[in-house]
Amino acid sequence: ILLIVVTGESFRNALSVFFMQHVIQIQAQIGLMYLLYFGVGILGIPFWLIAGKRIGKHKAFCLAVAVSSVSIIGMFFLQAGQLLPFAIMFALKGFCFAAFQFLPLSMLADIVDLDTARSKEHRTGLFFAMSGMAHKLAMALGLGLSLGLLALVGFDAKAVEHTGSQLMALRVLYIIGPVLLYMTAFAIAWKYPLTSERQERIHQWVLRRNRRMQLEPQQP
Repeated sequence: ILLIVVTGESFRNALSVFFMQHVIQIQAQIGLMYLLYFGVGILGIPFWLIAGKRIGKHKAFCLAVAVSSVSIIGMFFLQAGQLLPFAIMFALKGFCFAAFQFLPLSMLADIVDLDTARSKEHRTGLFFAMSGMAHKLAMALGLGLSLGLLALVGFDAKAVEHTGSQLMALRVLYIIGPVLLYMTAFAIAWKYPLTSERQERIHQWVLRRNRRMQLEPQQP
């Protein structure tokens, strides 16, 4: 899930500046848009943490993916100069940014408990090292795929003017690329078997086992 959704994020991030500059044509406001994006994202952290506790981490993640996909699809229909509608959709996407950052890692912590219960070993570092590698790989994949496809359709970011077909190609890549990846992550997360109730039972079992092991006399 982490690999797929971060690939989608990296894919979209690589094309965002081009999309704002050449399709929406708001070059002077690009910095302001990113400030809005990350500012709203930080404000959204408490919401997604609460949502994860209320409806389950995987369902909250699915909600964030769905909202992100809807906001990005909405951008497909925007025309040059429509700053306010774009800002609203971009902020909505930014609001979901926190969920993409925190919820998969929180789900990973639950997986560590499950692994501890099954293997009787503490391999937290291994799991988080794997997640770090997946994150870096996903960023490279998203960047390479987006810029590679952009070059394949003949879009030159340095050019002053672009044909209608080139702008449409950029528009389609910016929308379809990340949404397809988001929906793949959604399909996996929706059927995620480690629910909050099951994880709580596993966590309590691990705690009881640890207490029992501490009380057992040590063998000479």
